[in-house]
Amino acid sequence: MLAGLNSLKLTELGRKIIKDAIHVEDNGDVTVNLKGVNKKVVINPKKIRRAPSEGDDDAKVIELAVKQHRLDLILSLKANKSNVWGKGRLENYAGSGTVLDPLYDGRGKELVFLLSGKNEEISLQEQIGKCNDDSELVRTGNKFMLEKLQKYPQRYAAFVSFTSDKALDPIMKSKEREFLAQDLVAGHAYSIKSVDDKYVYLLNPWDPSKPLKLDKEMFLQIDPLRMDIDITNLE
Repeated sequence: MLAGLNSLKLTELGRKIIKDAIHVEDNGDVTVNLKGVNKKVVINPKKIRRAPSEGDDDAKVIELAVKQHRLDLILSLKANKSNVWGKGRLENYAGSGTVLDPLYDGRGKELVFLLSGKNEEISLQEQIGKCNDDSELVRTGNKFMLEKLQKYPQRYAAFVSFTSDKALDPIMKSKEREFLAQDLVAGHAYSIKSVDDKYVYLLNPWDPSKPLKLDKEMFLQIDPLRMDIDITNLE
Protein backbone atom coordinates (compact mmCIF):
# COMPACT_ATOMS: atom_id res chain seq x y z
CA MET A 1 0.00 0.00 0.00
CA LEU A 2 2.93 2.34 0.56
CA ALA A 3 3.50 2.44 -3.19
CA GLY A 4 0.01 3.88 -3.58
CA LEU A 5 0.57 6.50 -0.90
CA ASN A 6 3.94 7.49 -2.36
CA SER A 7 2.37 7.75 -5.80
CA LEU A 8 -0.17 10.21 -4.42
CA LYS A 9 2.58 12.26 -2.80
CA LEU A 10 4.28 12.74 -6.19
CA THR A 11 1.56 15.03 -7.57
CA GLU A 12 -0.18 18.18 -6.38
CA LEU A 13 -3.55 16.49 -6.88
CA GLY A 14 -2.42 13.50 -4.82
CA ARG A 15 -1.05 15.62 -2.00
CA LYS A 16 -4.38 17.47 -1.81
CA ILE A 17 -6.23 14.15 -1.65
CA ILE A 18 -4.09 13.10 1.33
CA LYS A 19 -4.52 16.47 3.05
CA ASP A 20 -8.30 16.49 2.56
CA ALA A 21 -8.61 12.96 3.92
CA ILE A 22 -7.10 13.75 7.33
CA HIS A 23 -8.73 15.95 9.96
CA VAL A 24 -7.51 16.52 13.53
CA GLU A 25 -10.39 16.89 15.99
CA ASP A 26 -10.42 19.27 18.96
CA ASN A 27 -9.90 16.36 21.38
CA GLY A 28 -6.78 15.19 19.53
CA ASP A 29 -8.41 12.30 17.69
CA VAL A 30 -7.70 12.07 13.98
CA THR A 31 -10.51 11.37 11.51
CA VAL A 32 -9.61 9.79 8.18
CA ASN A 33 -12.18 10.11 5.42
CA LEU A 34 -12.14 7.04 3.17
CA LYS A 35 -13.92 8.74 0.29
CA GLY A 36 -14.05 5.64 -1.87
CA VAL A 37 -16.34 3.84 0.57
CA ASN A 38 -17.96 6.93 2.14
CA LYS A 39 -16.62 6.03 5.55
CA LYS A 40 -14.88 7.97 8.32
CA VAL A 41 -12.49 6.21 10.67
CA VAL A 42 -11.50 7.85 13.96
CA ILE A 43 -7.98 7.15 15.21
CA ASN A 44 -6.85 7.77 18.79
CA PRO A 45 -3.48 9.62 18.92
CA LYS A 46 -2.04 6.94 21.23
CA LYS A 47 -2.46 4.42 18.42
CA ILE A 48 -0.59 6.73 16.05
CA ARG A 49 2.37 6.97 18.42
CA ARG A 50 2.49 3.18 18.73
CA ALA A 51 2.06 2.49 15.02
CA PRO A 52 4.99 0.54 13.52
CA SER A 53 4.75 2.17 10.06
CA GLU A 54 8.03 3.35 8.55
CA GLY A 55 6.34 6.44 7.10
CA ASP A 56 5.49 9.88 8.44
CA ASP A 57 2.47 10.65 10.63
CA ASP A 58 0.17 10.84 7.60
CA ALA A 59 1.30 7.37 6.52
CA LYS A 60 0.74 6.00 10.03
CA VAL A 61 -2.76 7.40 10.43
CA ILE A 62 -3.83 6.31 6.94
CA GLU A 63 -2.44 2.83 7.52
CA LEU A 64 -4.38 2.57 10.80
CA ALA A 65 -7.58 3.72 9.10
CA VAL A 66 -7.27 1.21 6.26
CA LYS A 67 -6.42 -1.51 8.77
CA GLN A 68 -9.62 -0.76 10.71
CA HIS A 69 -11.66 -0.63 7.51
CA ARG A 70 -10.34 -4.01 6.37
CA LEU A 71 -10.90 -5.53 9.81
CA ASP A 72 -14.52 -4.31 9.74
CA LEU A 73 -15.00 -6.01 6.36
CA ILE A 74 -13.42 -9.26 7.52
CA LEU A 75 -15.48 -9.40 10.72
CA SER A 76 -18.69 -8.60 8.83
CA LEU A 77 -17.94 -11.42 6.34
CA LYS A 78 -18.38 -8.94 3.47
CA ALA A 79 -14.74 -8.90 2.42
CA ASN A 80 -13.95 -9.42 -1.26
CA LYS A 81 -10.78 -11.51 -1.41
CA SER A 82 -10.78 -11.93 -5.18
CA ASN A 83 -7.91 -10.63 -7.31
CA VAL A 84 -10.30 -10.03 -10.20
CA TRP A 85 -10.37 -6.29 -10.74
CA GLY A 86 -12.94 -4.09 -12.35
CA LYS A 87 -15.28 -1.25 -11.55
CA GLY A 88 -16.96 -1.75 -8.21
CA ARG A 89 -14.55 -4.45 -7.07
CA LEU A 90 -12.49 -2.34 -4.68
CA GLU A 91 -15.25 -1.23 -2.31
CA ASN A 92 -15.13 -4.40 -0.20
CA TYR A 93 -11.64 -5.55 -1.11
CA ALA A 94 -9.56 -7.05 1.71
CA GLY A 95 -7.13 -9.22 -0.23
CA SER A 96 -5.78 -12.07 1.85
CA GLY A 97 -6.09 -10.07 5.05
CA THR A 98 -7.04 -11.84 8.26
CA VAL A 99 -8.27 -10.80 11.68
CA LEU A 100 -4.70 -11.07 12.96
CA ASP A 101 -3.19 -9.29 9.95
CA PRO A 102 -5.85 -7.19 8.18
CA LEU A 103 -3.34 -5.35 5.97
CA TYR A 104 -1.82 -8.48 4.45
CA ASP A 105 -1.86 -8.36 0.63
CA GLY A 106 -2.59 -4.63 0.58
CA ARG A 107 -2.55 -2.99 -2.86
CA GLY A 108 -1.55 0.46 -4.04
CA LYS A 109 -4.66 0.78 -6.19
CA GLU A 110 -6.78 -0.06 -3.14
CA LEU A 111 -5.23 2.75 -1.10
CA VAL A 112 -5.63 5.28 -3.93
CA PHE A 113 -9.26 4.28 -4.37
CA LEU A 114 -10.06 4.49 -0.65
CA LEU A 115 -8.63 8.02 -0.33
CA SER A 116 -9.70 9.47 -3.68
CA GLY A 117 -12.76 7.51 -4.74
CA LYS A 118 -11.10 7.09 -8.14
CA ASN A 119 -10.92 3.70 -9.84
CA GLU A 120 -7.85 2.64 -11.76
CA GLU A 121 -7.70 2.96 -15.53
CA ILE A 122 -6.94 -0.14 -17.58
CA SER A 123 -6.26 0.29 -21.27
CA LEU A 124 -8.42 -1.60 -23.74
CA GLN A 125 -5.32 -3.28 -25.13
CA GLU A 126 -4.41 -4.62 -21.70
CA GLN A 127 -7.90 -5.95 -21.04
CA ILE A 128 -7.95 -7.79 -24.37
CA GLY A 129 -4.40 -9.01 -23.94
CA LYS A 130 -4.91 -10.47 -20.49
CA CYS A 131 -8.12 -12.19 -21.52
CA ASN A 132 -6.33 -13.84 -24.45
CA ASP A 133 -2.94 -14.27 -22.80
CA ASP A 134 -1.50 -12.24 -25.69
CA SER A 135 1.83 -10.75 -24.60
CA GLU A 136 2.12 -8.33 -27.51
CA LEU A 137 -1.29 -6.82 -26.92
CA VAL A 138 -0.54 -6.37 -23.23
CA ARG A 139 2.86 -4.86 -24.07
CA THR A 140 1.08 -2.39 -26.35
CA GLY A 141 -1.22 -1.52 -23.46
CA ASN A 142 1.73 -0.99 -21.13
CA LYS A 143 3.44 1.26 -23.68
CA PHE A 144 0.22 3.26 -24.02
CA MET A 145 0.07 3.77 -20.24
CA LEU A 146 3.71 4.93 -20.11
CA GLU A 147 2.93 7.44 -22.85
CA LYS A 148 0.06 8.77 -20.75
CA LEU A 149 2.34 9.16 -17.74
CA GLN A 150 4.95 10.98 -19.80
CA LYS A 151 2.42 13.34 -21.37
CA TYR A 152 0.41 14.08 -18.20
CA PRO A 153 2.82 13.57 -15.27
CA GLN A 154 0.67 15.43 -12.72
CA ARG A 155 -2.57 13.69 -13.57
CA TYR A 156 -1.92 10.12 -12.47
CA ALA A 157 -1.00 7.98 -9.50
CA ALA A 158 0.92 5.03 -10.95
CA PHE A 159 2.80 1.97 -9.76
CA VAL A 160 4.15 -1.31 -11.07
CA SER A 161 4.77 -4.75 -9.61
CA PHE A 162 6.57 -7.80 -10.94
CA THR A 163 4.77 -11.07 -10.29
CA SER A 164 7.75 -13.43 -10.54
CA ASP A 165 11.54 -13.47 -10.61
CA LYS A 166 11.28 -14.55 -14.24
CA ALA A 167 9.75 -11.18 -15.07
CA LEU A 168 13.01 -9.47 -14.13
CA ASP A 169 15.18 -11.52 -16.52
CA PRO A 170 15.67 -8.65 -19.03
CA ILE A 171 17.00 -6.44 -16.23
CA MET A 172 19.16 -9.11 -14.64
CA LYS A 173 20.78 -9.80 -18.02
CA SER A 174 21.43 -6.15 -18.80
CA LYS A 175 24.42 -3.93 -18.12
CA GLU A 176 22.36 -2.19 -15.43
CA ARG A 177 22.11 -5.34 -13.36
CA GLU A 178 24.74 -4.31 -10.80
CA PHE A 179 22.83 -1.11 -10.06
CA LEU A 180 19.35 -2.62 -9.86
CA ALA A 181 19.68 -6.24 -8.69
CA GLN A 182 19.50 -5.33 -5.00
CA ASP A 183 16.60 -2.92 -5.45
CA LEU A 184 14.14 -4.75 -7.70
CA VAL A 185 12.37 -7.82 -6.35
CA ALA A 186 9.32 -9.77 -7.44
CA GLY A 187 6.11 -9.45 -5.47
CA HIS A 188 6.86 -5.86 -4.50
CA ALA A 189 5.14 -2.71 -5.79
CA TYR A 190 7.04 0.39 -6.92
CA SER A 191 5.70 3.88 -7.52
CA ILE A 192 6.30 5.21 -11.02
CA LYS A 193 7.84 8.60 -10.34
CA SER A 194 8.15 9.75 -13.93
CA VAL A 195 8.70 8.72 -17.54
CA ASP A 196 10.76 10.43 -20.22
CA ASP A 197 11.88 9.51 -23.73
CA LYS A 198 14.56 7.11 -22.52
CA TYR A 199 13.82 6.05 -18.96
CA VAL A 200 11.17 4.95 -16.47
CA TYR A 201 11.91 6.13 -12.92
CA LEU A 202 10.65 3.99 -10.05
CA LEU A 203 10.54 4.58 -6.30
CA ASN A 204 10.84 1.80 -3.77
CA PRO A 205 8.24 2.55 -1.05
CA TRP A 206 10.75 1.53 1.62
CA ASP A 207 13.36 3.99 0.34
CA PRO A 208 11.73 6.67 -1.85
CA SER A 209 14.82 8.89 -1.60
CA LYS A 210 16.64 6.88 -4.29
CA PRO A 211 14.86 6.65 -7.69
CA LEU A 212 15.59 3.57 -9.79
CA LYS A 213 16.28 4.43 -13.44
CA LEU A 214 15.27 1.77 -15.95
CA ASP A 215 15.80 1.97 -19.69
CA LYS A 216 12.32 2.33 -21.18
CA GLU A 217 12.86 -0.15 -23.99
CA MET A 218 14.25 -2.68 -21.54
CA PHE A 219 11.30 -2.05 -19.23
CA LEU A 220 8.89 -2.83 -22.08
CA GLN A 221 10.76 -6.07 -22.82
CA ILE A 222 9.75 -7.45 -19.42
CA ASP A 223 7.18 -10.19 -19.92
CA PRO A 224 3.97 -8.12 -19.69
CA LEU A 225 2.06 -11.11 -18.35
CA ARG A 226 4.40 -11.09 -15.34
CA MET A 227 4.19 -7.35 -14.73
CA ASP A 228 1.23 -5.23 -13.58
CA ILE A 229 1.12 -1.49 -14.27
CA ASP A 230 -1.69 0.39 -12.54
CA ILE A 231 -2.58 4.01 -13.18
CA THR A 232 -5.37 6.07 -11.67
CA ASN A 233 -6.53 9.40 -13.09
CA LEU A 234 -6.83 11.73 -10.09
CA GLU A 235 -8.66 14.54 -11.89
